[in-house]
Amino acid sequence: MPANYGPDVARDYSNPLYEADLLPSLRRVNPQLPEAAIAEAIFKLRNFENGGLVQKNIVFMDYLQNGIPVNFFDNGEQRSALVHLLDFQQTDRNSFCVCNQWTVVEHSEKRADVILIHQWPAAGSF
Repeated sequence: MPANYGPDVARDYSNPLYEADLLPSLRRVNPQLPEAAIAEAIFKLRNFENGGLVQKNIVFMDYLQNGIPVNFFDNGEQRSALVHLLDFQQTDRNSFCVCNQWTVVEHSEKRADVILIHQWPAAGSF
């Protein structure tokens, strides 16, 4: 598992996701799904429904364990699917990285040591 020093990673600090690697990782875990499905999953990761921190954590744990429900058009027909964040069957498709000092700036600057799974912070404390 590679390790990184957060400030050395060039990225947008207002976004906790490291999208440069997130998109290829989700494609690798979900090779059967079209780009539109992956794009909707990333949109949902960026834009959690309203609610408090506990509710958002419940939603994220559901995404992590069961996948992100998405709707998309395939050859003009609307379809639905689950975009999985982890591949529990073929674990070599998953990528992990330990990162210290992962900075996120929202209302204030928060910095944590985290484990990045497919380049989204999955463990840590802000």
